[in-house]
Amino acid sequence: MPNELLSLVFELAWSPINVTSEDWSYKQCLSDLVDLYTLRRVCKLWKTVADATPVLWTLVSSTFSDEVNRTSLIRSGTCALSIYYGDQQSPHPRAISQPLPKFLSLIDSHHHRWGSVALEIPPEEILDVPYFSSQQMVALKIRLQSPSHGPSPELNWYLKISAETASQIEVLELVQVPMDQPQALSLLKRLRTLIMERVSGRHTTYADIMNTIAMNTGIETLYLIGIELTDTNTNSNLDMRPISLPNLKSILLWTDFTLATQVLKRVQVVPDIF
Repeated sequence: MPNELLSLVFELAWSPINVTSEDWSYKQCLSDLVDLYTLRRVCKLWKTVADATPVLWTLVSSTFSDEVNRTSLIRSGTCALSIYYGDQQSPHPRAISQPLPKFLSLIDSHHHRWGSVALEIPPEEILDVPYFSSQQMVALKIRLQSPSHGPSPELNWYLKISAETASQIEVLELVQVPMDQPQALSLLKRLRTLIMERVSGRHTTYADIMNTIAMNTGIETLYLIGIELTDTNTNSNLDMRPISLPNLKSILLWTDFTLATQVLKRVQVVPDIF
């Protein structure tokens, strides 16, 4: 079999990390890496072909060694990267621990290839989250870990993302993240998944969230959980025009009455979703 054909077989058979999965974690990254290195051990030919197949090397993780990540960055060529940072306190003995700035310095020169980014970070590292400007980015997940002791600190932060990048995002998940400026939400146009859990914001309003939903009519998954906004609007002066989400497959509302009422009254779905 020609090497080119074997490479194509590898590409078609490869199951890369699922960026839409809620469990994008150390275990998933490790499984992906083990599968790749198992493939390379079959024989010398398979190793040669696998090393020359860029799509197999697109995962970069803070739980991998710098050597493994550098190898992936080289062998992935121009392919969009799947980037994972987190689980620094994983009980697994092979888990690698390094601060976010150090990890970002390793991949910064490849920022134009960031395709999917998942960050699970302690609250104090939120200020190290970079400006996102990749033209290939389709998924962004930021989860702040709960502090081990005491209440979460008050944070003054907002999502920094270029208009072009935001307009391409299909998956956005924000957990315990402060949203002190709503501008980023207004730039989203192609969302299929929107998950906002325990998001707080001093300048973000219910209207900002509803406008985001209204502008993304292709949404398939919508989770709004424990949203905390200092919004003084009342139901009497909120926009109540209907929002059509014909592709909606999954919805979870576990938030305050005002926002839940807005969604239930305005969102129109196909009759059999429930």
